[in-house]
Parts: sequence; structure tokens; C-alpha cells
Amino acid sequence: MTVNVLGPITVTFPVLNSMRKYNKGVIINVASRAGVVTGGFSSAYSSSKAALIRATGNIQQELIIEGKDGISLFSLHPGGVKTSMNERYCPV
Repeated sequence: MTVNVLGPITVTFPVLNSMRKYNKGVIINVASRAGVVTGGFSSAYSSSKAALIRATGNIQQELIIEGKDGISLFSLHPGGVKTSMNERYCPV
């Protein structure tokens, strides 16, 4: 959770403070398809990526409520890549 959620969120808020001055900017957090679609043997990873997706969306909504509609937050959800480490679990 520290790397996948707290890391991006910890960096997001200081960057947002700068963006608020100009009401302009884009933040893109890299999550994972695993945060949207459940799969086996990845509950902690999937949960942390789902938390990042939700936090990104919630911060975007807070900015809209503040009237800071010139600032956008997005989360990307790339899919799996078959490697020797995960070939048993990754259907790619």
C-alpha cells in the first residue's frame, strides 16, 4: 500500500498546490487493470491499485467542487504482461 497508494498521493498534493494558483494542470497516476478486474493470487496488489483509482477520482471530484475545473486527474489502467515470474497466473 505504501508504494502503490501513499507514494502517488503524497506527491499529488504538493503538485496540486502549485496547480491551484493557475487553475491549470494534469496529473496522471499509473494504476493497473488489476484494480478494476479481479483475478486470483493478487488481492493485496489489486486492492492497492483499486485504492489509487478511487483516490484519484475522489481528488478530481474535490477539485470540481472547489471550482478548479482546469486541473485534471486521471488514472491509467495498463493490463498484464506475461513474464517468467507470473506466467502461471497471467492469461496474456
